[in-house]
Parts: sequence; structure tokens; C-alpha cells
Amino acid sequence: MNAHTGFWTFAIMNMFAAFVVAAFGVRAARRKDVDLHKKLMMTSAALVVLFVLTYAGKLVFIGRENLDVWSDGEIIVLRVHELFVFTFLASGIRAYLLSRKFSSDPANRERHRLAGRISVISFALALVTAGFVYRSILEYGLPN
Repeated sequence: MNAHTGFWTFAIMNMFAAFVVAAFGVRAARRKDVDLHKKLMMTSAALVVLFVLTYAGKLVFIGRENLDVWSDGEIIVLRVHELFVFTFLASGIRAYLLSRKFSSDPANRERHRLAGRISVISFALALVTAGFVYRSILEYGLPN
């Protein structure tokens, strides 16, 4: 195992944990346990922030993967994965911001629910596509 595969092994385990915590957060919301929902979603968000920070460190200390050796199909899967990641991050941030305005505008509750739903679904799709990307990294995980 090299530094790239080590990092991505940690990353995929971390993101799987973040998704599981978020899924329990959705369950808490469906059971109307708002306090537990908030705690679980903030825990999931903290795990995502941990990934973002460690990814920045990975870029500085380890570098990027050498995409020149990846097939066109693998690069397409990577870009689709990145799109799902962007969508789950953007909609998750939107859900968080809307949750802070419930008292001033009750319509924000429904907007929050929609943003959260988009975030969790795109998170699941990001995790599925991450498995395919991870396979490519295991095969080609050498620095540029």
C-alpha cells in the first residue's frame, strides 16, 4: 500500500461512516426527534469536514493521482463521482443554512427537507461511485 491508497482507504471508510451517521439522522427526523437529528447531522458534517481537511493535506504532501494512466471510462466515473460530491456538499450546506431560519419562515422547513433529501441521495450516489474510483486508485495509485 502506498500513500495514495492509504489515504483513500481512510477516506472511503470515513465517508461511509459519515453516510451511516447521516442515515441515522434521517431516521431521527422521520421519528420527529429533532434534537437527535441535529446532533447526528452535525456529526456527519464534522466527518465530511475532516475529509475535506485531510484531502487538502493529501494534495500538499502526497499530490494528485496520475490520471494519464486511467482509461476514459474511469475518468468519466471520477467526474460523475465529483459531481455527486459537489451536489451533496452544496445541498447539505443549503439544508444547514435553512435549518437556522425555521423560526423566521416556516416554509424553510420544507426547503430544508428537500435540500436534505437531495444531499443524502447524492451522498449515497457519491459513495457508490467512490467504490469504482477507489478500484482505479488501487490499480493506479501513483503520484503524478
